[in-house]
Amino acid sequence: MSELDFDFDSVFGDDYLHFYQGVLTDEASDHQVGVIKMLADVGKGARVLDCPYGHGRIANRLAALGAEVVGVDANQRFLEVARSAGTAVDYRLG
Repeated sequence: MSELDFDFDSVFGDDYLHFYQGVLTDEASDHQVGVIKMLADVGKGARVLDCPYGHGRIANRLAALGAEVVGVDANQRFLEVARSAGTAVDYRLG
């Protein structure tokens, strides 16, 4: 199987969300956003592109810090999950 044959939709969907929920915890996500905030000086007024945003766990937290976030991902299911958080992130499918 070549890189072009990889089926992203079959890997990154509901099964991914289920099996990674124990790894992608709120604690881990908060820590990762803390590192991003420190290294990239992300906060109120910052403009951020999160690509691919996955299911929005980082983008939503950056928006909560006051950043203006645009997220782009090609996965329709992740778009639905990310938008369900109700944050001010401009999520786009692409």
